[in-house]
Amino acid sequence: GFVVKPDGTKVSKSDKEYVTAMQEVNRHGADLLRLFVCSLDFQGDMPASPQAIREFGDKYRKIRNTLRYLLSNLYDYDPSRAPQSVNDVPLDSLDGWVLAELDALVRDTRAAYEQYQLHRAFKLLHEFCTVQISAIYGNAMKDRLYCDAPDSPLRRRCQFVMHRMALALTKLLAPMCVFTADEAWEHVARVGDEADLPSVHLARLPETSGREIADEQRLRWTRLMELRDAALKELDRLKKEVGLNKALDAEVVFHVESAETARWLRSYGVDLADMVGAGWHSIVEDADPKGPAVVVQVIDRRNDYPACARSWKRRPDVGQDADYPDLSLRDAAAVRTRRQVGG
Repeated sequence: GFVVKPDGTKVSKSDKEYVTAMQEVNRHGADLLRLFVCSLDFQGDMPASPQAIREFGDKYRKIRNTLRYLLSNLYDYDPSRAPQSVNDVPLDSLDGWVLAELDALVRDTRAAYEQYQLHRAFKLLHEFCTVQISAIYGNAMKDRLYCDAPDSPLRRRCQFVMHRMALALTKLLAPMCVFTADEAWEHVARVGDEADLPSVHLARLPETSGREIADEQRLRWTRLMELRDAALKELDRLKKEVGLNKALDAEVVFHVESAETARWLRSYGVDLADMVGAGWHSIVEDADPKGPAVVVQVIDRRNDYPACARSWKRRPDVGQDADYPDLSLRDAAAVRTRRQVGG
């Protein structure tokens, strides 16, 4: 196709929408312009203008900031000292869900590159950064990354997952964001054959984990995301009706109709609260057998539970540790651990 104005009409050198490559490189850097071109489907007419490139900068910065977020949470993680396998990550967890999503990203992005569909590769990578990482996984993991004890199993497992994502994203972005990927490569820890590679452009594209996921497990993940959406709608309602300012002030209650459903949900543990940013969660076996298997309720707990002075979560166990009366049991244990090791 031809390069055209944003309205689809022909562009000439005298038009203000005319794009001069070096001018745009000087304004925004080569990676942004390169990524903008890669995002366009070259099989049809390609709308472009200096303003369109400037506005596209938000999408580039989303990808770059996602890499920064992942790397910033790996400051105390050494993969050589804490070797883990994908198979060590339970499937009934947000960690297991996002690793499966990462496998799909690797598979689909590699296929897009092989078919020279750069616009599809860009869309897959941008959506993964925006949805799977920023909106869901990264938002859910903030509490354990910042408030769990440094060596807690949940925190280290999350760092293992984030390290795997950072490596995969850096490699998948390398053909399009040449300099950004090389910069990220300098800051992500590597082991094995890649440890001494000076540039990401000497590394191979990532492979999928090879982990087989049963259809039943995928249905559970789908159901979990539906429950998350229902809880978020309830949170929005409370914010409008009673002025609930923070999700940390709320409790998510899952009303289930059977012990089997309750066991499935309990396997996710604290993920059930963290996936919506709530302070606490509970599971009650009192749902109508003739109705949905799970009904989500969100309750304002500002008048019922005290807020932890460290994590700001409203939990019924705040004050149960005599040494730390203003903390939850989790946070009291984390503070005790840090003081024991001099942290």
